[in-house]
Amino acid sequence: MSELEFWKLRKIAGRTSRREFMGRAAALGVSTALMTTMLGEIAMAAKPKKGGTLRLGMAGGSTTDSMDMTTWTDSVALVCGFTMMNGLIENGPDNKPIPELAESWDAKPGAADWVLNIRKGVTFHNGKTLDADDVIYSLNLHRGNTKSGAAGPMKAITDIKKLSDYQIE
Repeated sequence: MSELEFWKLRKIAGRTSRREFMGRAAALGVSTALMTTMLGEIAMAAKPKKGGTLRLGMAGGSTTDSMDMTTWTDSVALVCGFTMMNGLIENGPDNKPIPELAESWDAKPGAADWVLNIRKGVTFHNGKTLDADDVIYSLNLHRGNTKSGAAGPMKAITDIKKLSDYQIE
């Protein structure tokens, strides 16, 4: 086993800090690119721990920022929100829509009505399981009389109906 492999295993086991690992790797002549790659591998190998602190190095933000997604107006609030919450559909690497909390979706003839199938087995931090009612509630936060930045695009949605526990139209 190489000395670098030894330090990598110590980092995975939680027996050394990130700072110490980076220092040892640099002393061994490892490039920054390789260290970053190795730290990514280490992060993927480590068991997740509940809790912790998220620190972001971003310009902006305000003392009035809140977790109320209908008030988000700048990149700091949006980035924080997207680290803690999921969307129904997201853009894939090729900029085409891919499922996230919506497992699948279909347009009815004419594309005026859409049916979304909600992913089963998604659990909130409090143990509650995601269902159609949660999705409808979240979408309705951006409809009607709201300050939400998503209110404009949501004006086209005239109604949201629950078809089953895991399906909305």
